[in-house]
Amino acid sequence: MNAYDKGCSYFKFVGEDDFIDERELKIEKQSKKIKKLKFELSRTRKWLLMALIFGFVWFGIGLVLGTILGGFYLK
Repeated sequence: MNAYDKGCSYFKFVGEDDFIDERELKIEKQSKKIKKLKFELSRTRKWLLMALIFGFVWFGIGLVLGTILGGFYLK
């Protein structure tokens, strides 16, 4: 269960003129779930990009420092 599935489903929302049937409620619940999953995917992609940038930066720093310090030992 996720945050959108919690709660009591005993009372159903009814519009002024028309009745919302079970199929429309299921479609609405699925659209909320899709929106939540898209948000989670975008957040995950952002964290993955930050992790890759962080890794490449530290790899570059290590490469530069290794080259500099390695040059002192070879002389």
